[in-house]
Amino acid sequence: MARDSCRTPGLPPPPKQRVDVFDFRLTEDQMSRITTLDTGTSLFFDHRDPAMVSRLGTTRLDD
Repeated sequence: MARDSCRTPGLPPPPKQRVDVFDFRLTEDQMSRITTLDTGTSLFFDHRDPAMVSRLGTTRLDD
């Protein structure tokens, strides 16, 4: 079955740039910079903190 046969009649084909979203390569420098973004901690709260776990377990959303 041809890909074009699945299109809705009357609509133009999708732009090629939408299909090629993964058509790029990162340099070693870019990969190194991205790696530094991972700090290993949550930006919101620490899921391993006993006080926070207790608060999450006892907080009611309908209060």
